[in-house]
Amino acid sequence: MLPKDFQNIWRDLKAKKFDPIYCLDGEEPFYIDLISDYMEKHIIPTENKDFDETIIYGKETTLSQIIQEAKQYPLGKKRLVLVKEAQELTQLGSSEHKKLFSHYLKEPAKTTILVFCHKYNSFPKSWEIHWRSKHIRHLRTQRIRDYKLPEWIINYVQSHKKKITQDAAQLLAQHVGTDLNRLSQEIKKIYLNLKENDRIESNHIHKFVGISKNYNGFELQRAVGKKKIGLAHTILEHMMEDLKTISPLQIIIGLSSYLIKLLLSQKLIRTGLSKQERAQKMRVHPYFLKEYEDISRNCNPHALAESLSLLREAEMLLKGIAGYSPNPTHILKNLLHQIMIKLQKKS
Repeated sequence: MLPKDFQNIWRDLKAKKFDPIYCLDGEEPFYIDLISDYMEKHIIPTENKDFDETIIYGKETTLSQIIQEAKQYPLGKKRLVLVKEAQELTQLGSSEHKKLFSHYLKEPAKTTILVFCHKYNSFPKSWEIHWRSKHIRHLRTQRIRDYKLPEWIINYVQSHKKKITQDAAQLLAQHVGTDLNRLSQEIKKIYLNLKENDRIESNHIHKFVGISKNYNGFELQRAVGKKKIGLAHTILEHMMEDLKTISPLQIIIGLSSYLIKLLLSQKLIRTGLSKQERAQKMRVHPYFLKEYEDISRNCNPHALAESLSLLREAEMLLKGIAGYSPNPTHILKNLLHQIMIKLQKKS
């Protein structure tokens, strides 16, 4: 689901219910961009934009100048002051700035909508006292966890009155990762190539997102789990030819997540929990549960654990922690070879 605070702000914006001040911050820029883009397009009429809409960038201004701008009277009914990259404002957490903002907060301009877009991190702790004010709408965003991505994709697609299969959502999540801005753009690109009532399926992802149907992270994980050595190496070879769309670290993180799920599946099968409960604990959609359980039954738990250790070592090598410049192709090929040897152990 989309964050509740975001949904509330979005609903009010659509209904033209505006607050005097918006403070948008957090790790995930996607929701901040959605709100600021909507405000920029819809609040001030085109004919009044030159007079009543001011877009300021944090590194080019000060809080004092922003407040002075917010106090100006509009030509029309409303004035929009949009502060982008607010995280670049200097000394935002100082006592002087806290006092300055608190003073404006007591009686903000009734005709101005002041918006701070503080992306990638949070406002200073000294600002948290301001969130209690009735004049402020505060939104704090968080990066989505990778295991929640397929569900997010399905909900996002449904919010646009479209449908997508579980396989397609899983494939898109696997390929694009947690960059929600890129995900949304890829989904929009697919929309443009489909008929009105078409459902997004895996073949659409392969065709319009540029993912090889047979050579992607999703298929690599399956090949590893099913111990298909030749196929796994073939898939990896093809993936390594296109490192612009997927990084070696993404491949390792994806494999690690997959093997962890297989280990967890082995434990949950013996618990007597329902299918729904097992899927929930594994953080996968029930649709994929049977495949995980079938593969996990044929895997040695010690081999899975040892393979995870190999993946952690390879991750450190790729990050350069071992103290030398890494060769991604060599590291991944050697890693896959060692993992496949481990997984050949009988249960």
